[in-house]
Amino acid sequence: MTAVLSRCFGLLAVLGLLVSPAAGFLLFEDMSLFMDSAGDLQHVDFTDLPDGTLLANQYQVLGLTFPQGDDYGYTDDRFQLDEHGISGGGEDPSTIGFDFDEAIASFGIAFPGALQVEVFDYLGGLSLGSFVFGPNPTLTPRVGAYPFGGIIAEAGQEFGYVEVTAWANNEADLLGRRADVDDLFFSNLTPDVPPVPEPATIGLTLLGLSVLSLSRKRRKNS
Repeated sequence: MTAVLSRCFGLLAVLGLLVSPAAGFLLFEDMSLFMDSAGDLQHVDFTDLPDGTLLANQYQVLGLTFPQGDDYGYTDDRFQLDEHGISGGGEDPSTIGFDFDEAIASFGIAFPGALQVEVFDYLGGLSLGSFVFGPNPTLTPRVGAYPFGGIIAEAGQEFGYVEVTAWANNEADLLGRRADVDDLFFSNLTPDVPPVPEPATIGLTLLGLSVLSLSRKRRKNS
């Protein structure tokens, strides 16, 4: 699986948290990476499993399962985004696009600001929905940590192109790095009509961006 950086201009960031889902997707956020206490949450660290265990339904009681046959790829192993970024200035905010050579089922980002992510159908290029991710300014950040947000497609909603867009008048450095993700918690959000996303608050901060993609292989019929 190959991710292609299609456009890259300037810089980005915003403060505030507002996630606006589209039907057919599961959103996940790693709050533990940017606040001191995540509250009364379930924690799964996999330390109770022997090395080499194939993840499946070991944590089904917590509502978390891992379908077999999935591939993980870290796109920043293939290119670096250091000293580049996306700019929210002007009437036409710049965008970074990630084009995949096969349909993917998951897209994740580590970042200290807010940004909009839009996913498109793999075959026809039809927009499947846009989402806004950002840290909650009322929570206490951990020094040097980044929040993590992402999208997991439901069956039949796999996508092949992703756009990350800046909000107006926000700039920050964009650094290519791999995200260390833990303490994920999941919520199934499928409204009848996808709402239009907008940021809760706007401000300046630095942006570190790394992309994690999950490519779901199609099983062959026996």
